[in-house]
Amino acid sequence: MTLLIIEDEPSLVTLLSYNLKTAGFEVETATDGAEGYHKALENTYDCLLVDLMLPSMNGMTIVKKLREAGKKTPLIILTAKDNELDKVLALELGADDYITKPFSTRELEARIKAVIRRSESSKEEVKEDEKKEQRLVRGDLVLEEAKHQILKDGDVLELTKTQFKILSYFMRNNGLIISREQLIQGLGMEELTGGTRSIDVHIGNLREKIEIDPKHPERLKTVRGFGYRFESGTS
Repeated sequence: MTLLIIEDEPSLVTLLSYNLKTAGFEVETATDGAEGYHKALENTYDCLLVDLMLPSMNGMTIVKKLREAGKKTPLIILTAKDNELDKVLALELGADDYITKPFSTRELEARIKAVIRRSESSKEEVKEDEKKEQRLVRGDLVLEEAKHQILKDGDVLELTKTQFKILSYFMRNNGLIISREQLIQGLGMEELTGGTRSIDVHIGNLREKIEIDPKHPERLKTVRGFGYRFESGTS
């Protein structure tokens, strides 16, 4: 794990670097606020240790600017100021933890590992949420956005590009009545050869692939005078 220490007290920088390297971390340092900010912005670290009182750019500003720039690197504030208002402000700006000098290397090491664990856990939750968003289940049909495919009972359906677009649209609008015109506009398929009538042909072909009895569809139903409705039985 790689750390960046932004601290202007030479003796503390030397001590922290030595002890954290001994503990197995890779350590980089910056003794100037602006220098540290640019290093944190341009490079990838597992954790940042930032002093509050720094030349050229203070720790609060570093936290604020990094978070505004979209940098989510775990960040711990190091300071001699045991002031509750400073702690609250630092955390509100986006710091992950706050440790008051003097502190032991063992405590700092534990804090570093804790914020990194929380960050990794948060990333995994985001990935799981993204996977859920990209995987849409409708009964025995599963739409996998990332792979650009639809499965039925675990098997990949052989669909044309247009069929995939149409079935995906219906799966996302489960239970709603969709007119032919809405379908064409919703999919941006105004140039579709044959217009609304060709939709009927595609629907017929889709039924052959997803219905038990295509002549008596249970999923992709015709709503006379309106259009079609997809019903999976599971929302």
